[in-house]
Amino acid sequence: MSDEIESEPGEPAPAGEAGEAMHIHKPRSFHGLAEFVKEYGIIVLGVLTALALEQLVETFHWRHEVAETRKRLSVELATVMAQARQRAANSVCVERRLDELAGVVDEAARSGRLPPLGEPKTPMMFIWGSGVWQSAAGGQTAAHLGPGELMGYSDAYKFLARVDEANQAEWKVWTTLYGLAGPGRPFDTQDAATFRQAIGQARYFDSYIGGMGVRARQSLDAYGIGFDTRRYRQVLTRRIQDLPICKPIAGPPPADYGAAPGRTFVADARAHPMGPALANRGGE
Repeated sequence: MSDEIESEPGEPAPAGEAGEAMHIHKPRSFHGLAEFVKEYGIIVLGVLTALALEQLVETFHWRHEVAETRKRLSVELATVMAQARQRAANSVCVERRLDELAGVVDEAARSGRLPPLGEPKTPMMFIWGSGVWQSAAGGQTAAHLGPGELMGYSDAYKFLARVDEANQAEWKVWTTLYGLAGPGRPFDTQDAATFRQAIGQARYFDSYIGGMGVRARQSLDAYGIGFDTRRYRQVLTRRIQDLPICKPIAGPPPADYGAAPGRTFVADARAHPMGPALANRGGE
């Protein structure tokens, strides 16, 4: 009797046997062109549907991102546009103070002695925020804005960047002008030249800051870009006439020379923690 194990007809050979049957799925054959076209169409339709759904999700995603960015830009622009308006209004007081300082310098140059003088105070100093725009421009959101809208935002923030640079440089000039504050001292022609140059630079910066702020607003208006009017009004609550530079130089002159603008800023910041109201004004 043979030791071989025979498989019943129709049964697969035992596992491990040399004659083991292999189950291979043969490619499906199409019976005619019509069936092929049908199957091909189903596949193509499935791929196109998947791509369309992906594109739809992407479109909704960017619509949401752009809408949220517009809201944040609206608040940011409301703040800086209100600051620009305040700076332009503050220009009257700045020019008046510079005229006053020019008179002090002229008289001191004639007499050879600088009279006792209190601290002249300074124009308004702001933080000209642009974080929302920088984030949008640095990512992909700005690319999904309309061409005109993108141009309007871009131009406005370019002008505001110049305002920020000038506002910081302006304070350096006023640091020089603070050199007039003190108990009185001899004054020569070189002193007069130094302070006259500083007064001229201060006039330039004041005019430049005001003008660039106007240009920023014009850029937004030209492309129909608005901003949060409620935030704008909140920032404008500070009255220009209440600013120190709009008032006469008061208080006793410093006991010696070397006073500087902002010298009490650390103490003032600690005494008045920044909340929403101050943040809305740029923390000036």
